[in-house]
Amino acid sequence: MTTVDVDRAWAYLLGELPEAEASPLDEAVLGEPEAHEAMMAFEAELFDAYVEGALSGERRQRFEQRFLADAAGRERLRRAQALRRVAGPLPAGGAWWRGLLARLTAPRLAVGALVAAALALVLAWPVPAPEVRLSLRPDTVRAGGAARRLEVARASPVLLELALDDAPPTSDWRVAITGPGGFSWRGAPSRADAVAVEVKVDGVAWVSGRYRVTLTSAADSLTYDVEVVAR
Repeated sequence: MTTVDVDRAWAYLLGELPEAEASPLDEAVLGEPEAHEAMMAFEAELFDAYVEGALSGERRQRFEQRFLADAAGRERLRRAQALRRVAGPLPAGGAWWRGLLARLTAPRLAVGALVAAALALVLAWPVPAPEVRLSLRPDTVRAGGAARRLEVARASPVLLELALDDAPPTSDWRVAITGPGGFSWRGAPSRADAVAVEVKVDGVAWVSGRYRVTLTSAADSLTYDVEVVAR
């Protein structure tokens, strides 16, 4: 099995190694299960070091560029931060699991069970669903066109941009949304100008089906249809 120390593993993960050194590690990680598992452990410690603020400024920047550029990496960071709150501050030079094991010494409780409970808590930690944006124009509804399709997670916040087209600008817009199963939401716009009205819908358990958005004021009333696909 290929062996590697912590600093060299982090250099590999952060793209700091020259190609001549990185290439053999690529082959080992891809071809040796033990090497792959070891590198995953080093990667977990790298996340912990970032959470602890133990990386240098240059390494923090490389970490952010390589691991936090996508949603999966940012979710993993949130889980590492949540686990840090469970485990408390890390001992000098120790990974999160060393610090956690050092604290799980309550009498009559198995350490393994406590570790499993802590990990289960982190894995169940709620991760906010990403916001979904959708722009709608009333003339598509007036002309009998098909409703816009909106794919959302069941608890996603949704930001709707409702174009006013030729409707006169006003400050008294109100929004109502109706949907399948008696769904009903009412509120005021989060932003409005002469071009469009924005409304943010938070905390809604979306279900698949057809929704009607109605925008009303003292002077006008506009409608917009949305076909929601809830995942």
